[in-house]
Amino acid sequence: MNLFQLKREHLKDIVRTTTDSFLTDPYFNFMFYELNEAEKHEFIANMEEAFVDQVVDFNECYALDESLSSVALILPPIVGYPEEKWDKFTDRQSELLKEKGYDITFERILKLEDFISIKFEEYDAINSYYLITLSTDKNYRNQGLASKLLKELFKKFDREERKCYIECTNDINIQFYKKHDFIILGSFKLPSVGDVPSDEIPTITFMERIPKPIN
Repeated sequence: MNLFQLKREHLKDIVRTTTDSFLTDPYFNFMFYELNEAEKHEFIANMEEAFVDQVVDFNECYALDESLSSVALILPPIVGYPEEKWDKFTDRQSELLKEKGYDITFERILKLEDFISIKFEEYDAINSYYLITLSTDKNYRNQGLASKLLKELFKKFDREERKCYIECTNDINIQFYKKHDFIILGSFKLPSVGDVPSDEIPTITFMERIPKPIN
């Protein structure tokens, strides 16, 4: 099976799939804690569109086929985030949140970004394929498509002798990645910002997969 490379023309379909996946994600629900459900959907969709916008032109984002039933957004090794694009997006998010009176939400976003960046550097993730998002369309779930997509990606990573780096706040996803040979690098409670009860602050787990020799 060959990987289907995602292009900018697929942006809307990718964002729809990834946004649906992240509406219940602990990380995003903590990030946008003060927002109502409709606002969360809007801001998560905006963030997912920004992720796609930043990474799709590196030509390392993939699906299994043209149906885009399962998609992977990946930042290739060495390049790092396009900071100029991300700064522009962050400025827009700041304006929108502050217009709605959500100053503390924006403060939390910045604190979380700093925390993620520190761990990214600590774990030398710049030399790995950074799997930002692995999502399956809600109409295609429970068919093993994410596993199939991962296995195809692993063939590429193994050929290039590159690690794969991920972050998880969902226990089900952590177990999923463990089954696919990811190891845990560390787990930490996310930084507390604002009036969020301690038991509603998620733990984030950083993981990587070591490339395997090609037989």
